[in-house]
Amino acid sequence: MISSQVALEKSQTPAIRTFSQMLIKHHKMTTAATMKAATKAGMTPTPPALDAATTASISELQTASASDFDRVYLAQQIPAHRVALDLHKSFSASGVDIAAGRGLS
Repeated sequence: MISSQVALEKSQTPAIRTFSQMLIKHHKMTTAATMKAATKAGMTPTPPALDAATTASISELQTASASDFDRVYLAQQIPAHRVALDLHKSFSASGVDIAAGRGLS
């Protein structure tokens, strides 16, 4: 979500800005839903944190030139969302239902 906030600040391309706004909105919704489900299950969730690779990617965005920004941003978003999709697929196949406290398979 932070990368999309940077995109709103730096990109001059309307389609990139619209895409970034959509990602921010959806990431806020999914984070809130996850935190709510964890709390309902009696867990004390920690706030999301950035790993070193994500921090480096955000730094790359912040220092990208105006002419390179959109290319760098999209180049980061595609693999990041592929990883997220793979995680969701894996979870749906064999994950744990934290609200019920049991595996889904």
